[in-house]
Amino acid sequence: MYNAHLLWQTLVAMSLKDTTFDEKITLRDAYRIMEQLIMDVNERSPTDTEWLHHMYLRICENGEISDPAAEEDFLNARNTVLNKK
Repeated sequence: MYNAHLLWQTLVAMSLKDTTFDEKITLRDAYRIMEQLIMDVNERSPTDTEWLHHMYLRICENGEISDPAAEEDFLNARNTVLNKK
């Protein structure tokens, strides 16, 4: 059996306040990363943009993203896009 609290802490360990998100990129790269993120999410499970915005990518008042997996997915998309250069 797993410790649910420990699992939750692991999932929310990173937030937009994390220094990982301080990297400077061009608008072109930001757009390509957004496109890659949407393609990756849709590859796993096709979805509509309203769900993406309101349930997956929404930034909460405390600065965290509504779905903790979105941050890692974004960083994976960033790696895919920037490593193609």
